[in-house]
Amino acid sequence: DLRTNQVVYDDRLFAMYGLSPTPDHTVSYQDWARQVHPQDLPQQEAALRRLASEHDRRREPGLVVHERRRREFRITRPDGTIRHVQSAAAVITDEQGTPLRLVGMNTDVTEQKQAEREREKLVHDLGERVKELRLVHSVARLLQSDRSFNLDLLTELVALLPPAWQYPECCEARIAYGGIEVATPNWRESAWKQSVSFATASGDGIIEV
Repeated sequence: DLRTNQVVYDDRLFAMYGLSPTPDHTVSYQDWARQVHPQDLPQQEAALRRLASEHDRRREPGLVVHERRRREFRITRPDGTIRHVQSAAAVITDEQGTPLRLVGMNTDVTEQKQAEREREKLVHDLGERVKELRLVHSVARLLQSDRSFNLDLLTELVALLPPAWQYPECCEARIAYGGIEVATPNWRESAWKQSVSFATASGDGIIEV
């Protein structure tokens, strides 16, 4: 209500904001604003001011002006949890075109946002796995080119592998070839590894990361 600065919640909105319903189902605008994430509040308040001023361009009796796009913002509940909210709003005017109320709908999209982040991370991680596997195969092609590789060269090569991985801090590598085996200091067997076999005239080999 633009005249009283009171915001009317229904029961589900109280629950979304982590609040118990008030007797008259209203909260002050300031109470609403305090729950909006500080980084998102300026944009939200600017959007509400912009929506309330639409009547200046279209003064028609009983006008209802809708915001043309949905907005997203974060709220902080009393228990400290952060929820993502998508809002859509409209302004209701009187017969003279003066704004009386902002009416809107809030939708909790926290789970959808989390699913989006998980999908993005999955796509990113799959891309990293592809790059890592390509690197292992590139090293295998290098080793099976029948060049002469001594212990020092293999030790240097195996040390270069972990830093190229997405999580180098928990990555180890091993190369076994022609009776020679070299590995990074903390190498141990693990089911979570990428391995590529190769063969040369001098014998068979394997690279494991």
